[in-house]
Amino acid sequence: MRRFAPVLALSLALAPALLHAEDRMCEYRHPGHPGWDFFAACSVAVTEEGAATIREVTVANGSRLTTRDEGGRHSVNGLAAEKLANEAAECWRTTGENELICIHPASASAPVDAAPMPAPAALADAGFGGGQRGYCLLSQADTVIDHGACVRRENCVVLADGAGQSCLAEYDWASGRLSEVATTQTWQTLDGGAVVAGDPGCLVDAGAGLTFCYSTAEMNAATHPVLAAPAPQGDEQPQPPAAQ
Repeated sequence: MRRFAPVLALSLALAPALLHAEDRMCEYRHPGHPGWDFFAACSVAVTEEGAATIREVTVANGSRLTTRDEGGRHSVNGLAAEKLANEAAECWRTTGENELICIHPASASAPVDAAPMPAPAALADAGFGGGQRGYCLLSQADTVIDHGACVRRENCVVLADGAGQSCLAEYDWASGRLSEVATTQTWQTLDGGAVVAGDPGCLVDAGAGLTFCYSTAEMNAATHPVLAAPAPQGDEQPQPPAAQ
């Protein structure tokens, strides 16, 4: 007769053990995208998985972080990182993008040069720096240049003399492309070129023949007919003009 008890005991011993979940303050900084920086309230759940200590972090602005420390190895959201010496907080810096992530006590005050938490309306569970997951489409002369998943991040400032807001939205494509849309009450640009509103969620640069669209729902040929057109081959691939 087979004996299953030792196997069951081993499985239970290796199961992650929840230690605690506590309120904290979380800090994020990106040297290349200061507009993504924040210092915000967060909740941290700590588990032990074998020799690894794992922190599941949910930030009030919608960002989610997972840190993992195991021996001398560290990671944040699966990205290699180094653990920083800091008496007042637990901090990591990713080795690729040099992003700084710190978990402070709940009573901590924001660092003097830290940015305020971005507006919640612009954020929704997109990992580092917040953002809203969706889908982007860029076409030229009825031909698709790029189409796929992207993350939208927006920062706005109030202009003086009652002139309204000035906003900069960045669209970080999964393909590696980065599109920028600047908006005020009187004008709007896409990567530096003047644009006007087209179909819902789309902007049109008539001079360059470009159309840029963003949607939180996946796009298809029914919602965006340009996707029904065959993709160009070889040298026929159109290229958007350089940003002005």
